[in-house]
Amino acid sequence: MVKRAPSRFNPDLLAREDVRFEATLPISQFPRLSELVLETDGNLVASFDVHERKSHRVVRGSLTFDAVMQCQRCMEPFSSAVQANFELVCVNTLEEANALPDALDPVVLDEDGQLHLVDLLEEDALLQLPDIPKHEDDDSCQPDVNSFGEIQNQEETQKPNPFGALKDLKLS
Repeated sequence: MVKRAPSRFNPDLLAREDVRFEATLPISQFPRLSELVLETDGNLVASFDVHERKSHRVVRGSLTFDAVMQCQRCMEPFSSAVQANFELVCVNTLEEANALPDALDPVVLDEDGQLHLVDLLEEDALLQLPDIPKHEDDDSCQPDVNSFGEIQNQEETQKPNPFGALKDLKLS
């Protein structure tokens, strides 16, 4: 069964149900993600479920969105399709998060024992963005040949050698 994801939820209650949740949220709802992309008019699409595993509540799902970023080679915008799978273990405190094995990714519940959907998805979306945004292929972002000025003729750039007069002196 697939349901629309709530904006805030208690993973304890959802783990008891065998339900898959789906959400389509505008990128403009994610404040930190909006700062890193050039266009915020697209949507982030996510689906997830919550289940119990070895006394842990686990949120497992995937998200996809198109990120329009500025290429750091040519400074032109480019679009990159972002797709990520996530699996997060719900914990109540940072101490519990630090006690988990390194293979498990924790998510800390708020003071009411709930998760906020936007916060949950934004963290994983940010992790999927490249550190240095650039076109995948070098052919897409070639700088203009004349963008750094013209190359002078070699004859114009030859300067007289300051030690040229010394070559005529003979050592005796």
